[in-house]
Amino acid sequence: RQQSADSASKVRVAAGGPQVASMTTMLDPLPSATGSDPDATGPGRLEVPRPYRIRVATEADVEEYVHTHIALNAITYAHYAPPEFARNRRADYADRVQELTDEIAEAAQAQAQGREPFRQHWVAENSLGTIVGVMSAGRGVEPWERRIVGDAWFDSGAAYALSHLYLVPGVHGSGLAQEMLDVGLPERRPAYLWAYDDNLRARAFYRKNGFAPDGLQTLSGEHWGNMPMSRWVRPDVVRP
Repeated sequence: RQQSADSASKVRVAAGGPQVASMTTMLDPLPSATGSDPDATGPGRLEVPRPYRIRVATEADVEEYVHTHIALNAITYAHYAPPEFARNRRADYADRVQELTDEIAEAAQAQAQGREPFRQHWVAENSLGTIVGVMSAGRGVEPWERRIVGDAWFDSGAAYALSHLYLVPGVHGSGLAQEMLDVGLPERRPAYLWAYDDNLRARAFYRKNGFAPDGLQTLSGEHWGNMPMSRWVRPDVVRP
């Protein structure tokens, strides 16, 4: 926020609101095998201790995942969100815990049955086991979209959505955001996401990764600060 989704706008308080995939962490370039940033040069180059591990979230991660997600929502948008935005995110905690528990259980059941889950969740953790990033992506339209967007909604043409992707500030510039995006949407998979219009860093990251606004815009809803947001789509690439 999702971002993704994430993963965006939201009228439903708490768990069912829009997931915006945009965040300040999304400018991270793709790291080399050692974790250094291959796109950065000179004295400002950031070297981050490795390894970071990206893995599928489990039921045991739920509370820490939600705490991290809510905290990073507040941090990422603090420079332009109204003050009630962070308060509402904290008030959503119990609903988010239940929602995430249900989604993780559904994903596990889907995989056991040999089908794709509606949403999969991942965490990135450092060498101490601390969660430093959270992400959600999957097949299908975000549940809140038609309700929030209303009659203006139209299909993006992409089968997959990035609901959200957030990293803690201390790993910005490490390349971890790019690694996570490539895990959630492998091989530049066609997908869409929602991004707040004022999150310029995230918009630059998505554009670098082949996403572009498709013209669908809305407000995020009162519970999410009524901030303007846009849908971004990465179309299928015709390969020779």
